[in-house]
Amino acid sequence: MQAMERGLIWVLVVLALARIAAGVSVRKALEGRSRGAGTAASGLAARVAEWRSFVDAEEEDKRFWGGQWPALEADLHGLQQAAAPERRGRLSGGTGAGGGSSGRGGVGGPASRRAEPAASAVETRSSPAAAGGTSLASASTTLRSLCDAGKGRIEELEAREKDAKRIYDDKRTAHQQRVAQIEERFANGTFSAAFRANETRQENHLFDYWERVRERQRVQYTTSLKVQQGLLARAESMLEVHDKTTSGKVVSIREQGEASADFCEQALAEVHAQKMALRTFVQGGA
Repeated sequence: MQAMERGLIWVLVVLALARIAAGVSVRKALEGRSRGAGTAASGLAARVAEWRSFVDAEEEDKRFWGGQWPALEADLHGLQQAAAPERRGRLSGGTGAGGGSSGRGGVGGPASRRAEPAASAVETRSSPAAAGGTSLASASTTLRSLCDAGKGRIEELEAREKDAKRIYDDKRTAHQQRVAQIEERFANGTFSAAFRANETRQENHLFDYWERVRERQRVQYTTSLKVQQGLLARAESMLEVHDKTTSGKVVSIREQGEASADFCEQALAEVHAQKMALRTFVQGGA
């Protein structure tokens, strides 16, 4: 009888221990689900914040380049007018030097219109008296304004590109860290395989947007910088020739003017292409 009682007691002990173990397992499972749910909510909030950051970056790009390309176009028309007025407007697309305004120095507005009488300066090989000192002075004023605006804009472009690269590098580092966290939580059992795949897919999808933003910034920067540097070099070269002419030296600036006008036509084509790409982007294109 005592043996039966002892056996029954052991059975009850085993059952009690089994219930305790089961309770612990259930509690751990519930805690795991709770951690997973909390992690998922935290991840969602982070993605929402990242998406807002992405949208803000796109809007800033639209604002900046929406002003940059028309200003650069106006400066090219100003150089074209000073270099070879008879070729003015070939690629203007109905936009004259006064049709846009530069963000720096007002180049392309009144200064470009003041340069219109400069035709004789481009077409002659003579002293200032024959070429017309007033015409040369007006053209020189335009060229100096172009140089000042160009130097300022190049500094602005380089500073903006440096900042954009820093932001992108930070985004890439954060992306890599989030992917590593997903893998860590999958390894410790917090994430299931399906949840891990979903989180990774969403994280990569969001970073793909930043990749496209950065590529668009790079193309716009390199194109704008190339055109701006070329414009500045030609404006400085023409200004040097104008200064020699006004100082009484006999020089020919027709060839210089034609080369600058050729550059303007090619550069205007590139600027127009970028304006069309920006318009497509603003309207919701890729």
